[in-house]
Amino acid sequence: MSTTTEQTEVVAAPDPVKKFKGYTIDELRYRMAMATLQKEFTKEQFMAELQTMINESPLNSNNSSGILGKMLRGLSFIDYALMGYSAFKSVRGIMGFFNKKRCKR
Repeated sequence: MSTTTEQTEVVAAPDPVKKFKGYTIDELRYRMAMATLQKEFTKEQFMAELQTMINESPLNSNNSSGILGKMLRGLSFIDYALMGYSAFKSVRGIMGFFNKKRCKR
């Protein structure tokens, strides 16, 4: 029985992950251009959504139907602020009533 053994030289595999040595000027310019484009697209999308929200606002709508819609259409910001204050004052009074009752026990 004859056996022959071949010895193979073990060679270290090259490192598959190259060391990062930085970007070239062209790559940096490309990245800056892409970032600027993305920012512009995001700004345009935001402005379009904002315009849609403004147009669909029930306070600015001229086609409000019903008594509440007609009433709200004629009010100014001062009127809304006064209504909010009045509602807050009423809720505060009711909450104060229940808190007094709870503290007496």
